[in-house]
Amino acid sequence: MRSMLRMTHFVKRLVLALALIATSSLPAFAVVLDFEGVVSSGHTTQLDNATVPLNAGFTVTVEHGHFYDSGYIADNSSDLPTNGTDWFYHDNPNALRIEKSGEVFSIQFFDATFRDLAFNGNTRLNHVIDVTGFLEGGGTLSTTFTVDDLAGFQTFAFDPSWTGLIAVEFANPHVNAPGLSSVSGGRMAYDNIVVDEAPLPAALPLFATGLGTLGMLVYRRKRRRAA
Repeated sequence: MRSMLRMTHFVKRLVLALALIATSSLPAFAVVLDFEGVVSSGHTTQLDNATVPLNAGFTVTVEHGHFYDSGYIADNSSDLPTNGTDWFYHDNPNALRIEKSGEVFSIQFFDATFRDLAFNGNTRLNHVIDVTGFLEGGGTLSTTFTVDDLAGFQTFAFDPSWTGLIAVEFANPHVNAPGLSSVSGGRMAYDNIVVDEAPLPAALPLFATGLGTLGMLVYRRKRRRAA
């Protein structure tokens, strides 16, 4: 009887420990969506109504845009901003969408600038990037960032509330402005979108293994008692 009682206490402690392990969370880890290797060296490519795989299982979906390889950019550096890496030019006023199917993530930073160095200072171009985050449980977050008139990429940071996301959209839309019939959008280049992947609750495989082991212990105990 005392042996069975000890076994019961052991089982309870084991289940509790495994449950705590399984429901704890591992630290999130940063992934940089840098658009590297999407287009062949020294080239650029055009996308129309396309979804393209990026690194770490993320995708970008656009109506129209171009990937630029760093070699191509270097050969055309009199017109194009260069940061030594590949980047994506979104020449469309509608949103581009970043997501990872079935996964939740947060977002920290991204780099952006006007695609053409001649665009800086042009008052007939929209300098504002609208960002919308889509939350796992429904609802959205939104914010705006303004690109300055200096040539070259800027880094923009999100506040800590940008977490629990299933997708993020970036848009540089056409807008109306005082004294102007319209201000054109769709002129932005993007690079180095930094996201934090939210892993599954830690050690779910361990939890399953532990339950299996527990079942075997109970089974063997019953067999010994029956014998």
